Amino acid sequence: AMERHRVEGGMLNEVGLLFGGCQALLHERAAGLAADCAVGHGGLVLGAMSVTYLAAAKRGQSVEARATARAAWGGESTSGLVATSCLMAGSGKADKVVSEARMRFHHVAAAGARGSMR
Repeated sequence: AMERHRVEGGMLNEVGLLFGGCQALLHERAAGLAADCAVGHGGLVLGAMSVTYLAAAKRGQSVEARATARAAWGGESTSGLVATSCLMAGSGKADKVVSEARMRFHHVAAAGARGSMR
């Protein structure tokens, strides 16, 4: 699954680079789509996320989060899923990896007691 945007002014921190929180949002959106596709329906919530920041993205660049998801435990895709996402930035010729993320999603019924939301 993919989530694509162009870096605009409201997405920039005080030194003119894409906010880490914006990167996390793009990772979560792409991974959420991948997780929903993996179970064939919605009803999943984010339980945990880890982002590794590797490079900078600047105003005007296109950024694209590409994610995949798979069953993580319980032997069934509805028990929980783990997703990985890679955020790429570029201006057309050479894309670079800006950040990578790993997320764990839970089925809504299982997550209710944890208070997780997506």
